[in-house]
Amino acid sequence: MTCALKGHEDFPSPSVCIENQYCKQVIYSHARICALKGSSVSFHSSYSPYYSSNSVTSFWFSPGRSAQWRNPSLPEDLQHDSRYMDRVYVTQTRQKFTLTINNLVENDSAEYRFIFKTGLFSWGSDLHGTTLTVTDLQVEVTRTSTNQEPEYAELKCHSRCTPSGYPYYRWFRNGQDIRHNKSTYEVLINTTDKISCSVSSFKDHRAPDVYAPVSTSVSVDPSDDIVEGKPVFLKCSSDANPPANYTWYKKTKTSALQPHRKDSEFYLNPIQASDSGEYFCVAKNQLGESRSGNLDIDVKYSPKRADVSLSHAEIVEGDSVNLTCSSDGNPAPFYRWYKDNQMMLQGQGGVYQFTSVKSEDSGTYCCEVGNICGRINSSTVLINVEYSPRLPSVSVSPAGDVAAGSSVNLTCSSDANPAATYTWYTEHSTSPAANGQTFTIVDIRGEHGGNYYCQARNSRGHHNSTLHLIVVSSSVSSAVVGSIMFLLLIGLVLSAFIIFRKKKAVRQIRQTREGPGDNEAKILGNLSRHLESSSTAGLGNSAAQDDVCYASVLFSKNQEEPLYSNFVPAEPKTSKNKEEDVEYSAVMIKNTPCKKSYDASEESSELYSTVCKVNRL
Repeated sequence: MTCALKGHEDFPSPSVCIENQYCKQVIYSHARICALKGSSVSFHSSYSPYYSSNSVTSFWFSPGRSAQWRNPSLPEDLQHDSRYMDRVYVTQTRQKFTLTINNLVENDSAEYRFIFKTGLFSWGSDLHGTTLTVTDLQVEVTRTSTNQEPEYAELKCHSRCTPSGYPYYRWFRNGQDIRHNKSTYEVLINTTDKISCSVSSFKDHRAPDVYAPVSTSVSVDPSDDIVEGKPVFLKCSSDANPPANYTWYKKTKTSALQPHRKDSEFYLNPIQASDSGEYFCVAKNQLGESRSGNLDIDVKYSPKRADVSLSHAEIVEGDSVNLTCSSDGNPAPFYRWYKDNQMMLQGQGGVYQFTSVKSEDSGTYCCEVGNICGRINSSTVLINVEYSPRLPSVSVSPAGDVAAGSSVNLTCSSDANPAATYTWYTEHSTSPAANGQTFTIVDIRGEHGGNYYCQARNSRGHHNSTLHLIVVSSSVSSAVVGSIMFLLLIGLVLSAFIIFRKKKAVRQIRQTREGPGDNEAKILGNLSRHLESSSTAGLGNSAAQDDVCYASVLFSKNQEEPLYSNFVPAEPKTSKNKEEDVEYSAVMIKNTPCKKSYDASEESSELYSTVCKVNRL
């Protein structure tokens, strides 16, 4: 029979046999035993009553290894367990069975039981056996004097359990035995020292060294390009015992960052462009601290803004002008320039330069910036190139010579920015004749004739047009035209009068002559008919030849004045009664059309005619 405290059933009391009862039992030498890591441990059991029969089967097993058994309800010999192979030995002396485990490891911490079987019963598998605890020595920093100089630390050599039979300790500084045998040790803090301890009998089984943090470093995940919006982990690691605590800093130590979840990691999710910078961490324990190197976090992001600016507001033709596009992308963005939505050449560093700006450079400009993460367009900016007026042009309506009394419009045009104002001048006059783009002259007179020009002016300069001549048709010209028409009318009247007189003369000749007079009358009749047809032809063409005049001319034989003419003499006929003092001729005079102006050197008295000489019958 055995007993245990409630809640501590794993640690029962030794079993006892009730008085006057026959008991079969297994007795263990230790209920619990503590052993150092790397050492060896032995514990034994015995059973009663003693059976010497060869039918007895006995072995050690560990219930914690039941998962490795072929049948979890059937214990298996520990010597056949692969984890204990070549480290477990069992010895027997009559009823005493001793289990020895060498080179202990922490996983050997477990409960171990002994079982024996006969042909009649099995005993020990359900009873608690010996619980083994494998421990490693630890150096604990129990106290530090951080408020005084120099700083001291109190160290204690201890373990999870106290191995029996080890009353003394040994201390080591940087591997050297300092010959201190107490479980505690006060030491001057030196961040380069490493201190350890052991029990006196096992100086080779030392506790792990304690020391201040060393080899502190930082790392980042992902290790390649860090893009805005993605999660990023910063990790700080160091070699320290006791384990270090970590604090993260960005650029300066005054801006501490709170660690996220684990004290060795700093979590940025999602990372922003503003998170770019240099990071480092500080690892610290009771024996000192260590600072890592700087970790440069360069967050890649697409351009968030694109601003275009002009080097100056007012732009005059010929100025040097710079268009500047600024952006904040990472990596540094490229730049493309557009004018009126048409792509231009790329600028250097976001600057597009006009060495000497021209009027045709006026327009709406914008830039496009981009990098591997994205691109964006800027707002537009207007370039308005101002320039002085170009050479003005003048148009006249109506075109050509202007008749007196009519009106004329003179219009001046010039390319200018800002728009030009116009002033009209006459040649050799400094006083303006009119203002405005159009100059209208109403009821034009002769004094309005002459050269005119306009002046286009704006804030950037002025320019004069070329001279433009206005010719006014005067009243003298109209009188000349009227006189010509009057003379034509007089010519027609004279022609009719002459024809009438000739007819009358022919009738008188017929009346005064006989015989030969008949022939003469015939000739005169023919002449009369010829003159009539000529006069009729002249009247019919008067519209086309206003200056043509027809006449009958009577030549006297005794005429001594020279006459320039082209004539064709008629065939002479003999007659007994010749009358040489009278000749009848038909003369046709063709004048050239009247002109508005003629050469004074021309002889107006010259007449070109055809003379037909009629011989007397």
